[in-house]
Amino acid sequence: MNNESLKDIYRKNLKHLKEVLNKSVSEMAKDTGISASTLNSYFNGERTASLDAAAKLYLAYNINLAWFCTGIGSMFLSNPSETAGARLALILKKHSLTIDMASNLLNIPKNNLNAVVNNQQQFDINLLTALKQKLNVSSDYLLYGE
Repeated sequence: MNNESLKDIYRKNLKHLKEVLNKSVSEMAKDTGISASTLNSYFNGERTASLDAAAKLYLAYNINLAWFCTGIGSMFLSNPSETAGARLALILKKHSLTIDMASNLLNIPKNNLNAVVNNQQQFDINLLTALKQKLNVSSDYLLYGE
């Protein structure tokens, strides 16, 4: 953990999580139960995320708490409870794709991609086919994490 303070590590990792999930602060507040003003204080480095906040992030997004606290390891837990949305977010990140870029590449509406990433919708056959053809991603991994 070099010379970075915990506050800096949490801030950096929280910002990275926000980018990967493509969420606004208000969406994260709604998902986690952490107020938007508290989240903003974490993003601005005014406060250090509490254990309670870390637990709420874990419950909302299935993040790896070891990663959140240290920056080491995978952002998300890779077990059967990992969400399809988290797997899609990781794939997009791996390929350095934003939702807009992926929408254009895959010829899938942006709102459909956002809905899957945010666990509001399951993969449909068009999205599965496009991801397999364009990014060489296994349908089994997308659906089941295998």
